[in-house]
Amino acid sequence: MRRCCLITSLITITVIAIFLLQLTPVEFAWGSVTPETESPSALLMEAHTGKIIYEKNPHQRRAPASVTKVATLLVAIDALKNGKVKWNDRVVTSEAAWEMGGSGDLAGTRGGNVLQGDDDRYFSGLGQ
Repeated sequence: MRRCCLITSLITITVIAIFLLQLTPVEFAWGSVTPETESPSALLMEAHTGKIIYEKNPHQRRAPASVTKVATLLVAIDALKNGKVKWNDRVVTSEAAWEMGGSGDLAGTRGGNVLQGDDDRYFSGLGQ
């Protein structure tokens, strides 16, 4: 008798749970809720397919951010590793690069300045 009541209770609870799941609003389904961001623009892309998952003002022009700086560092480190450049090589900053703004103008560099070794690492973020 006791076993019969237990089985009946479990079946009843399972049926009620399935019924309640059917009433769940679609907004709670995976991927249907729009993320909130305070950023003026954003883009989220699935890496393997290239499918855009989320976008907010995707064509709005923005100044390069930290990702660009890291990418520049990776290219520079690769060039160092392959012997294309050396730490003590001199780099002349172009007027066009300076006019783009960003952290270069805050660091006191101007078009035509010559940077060498530790200067480059400092301005790119490695020396901090």
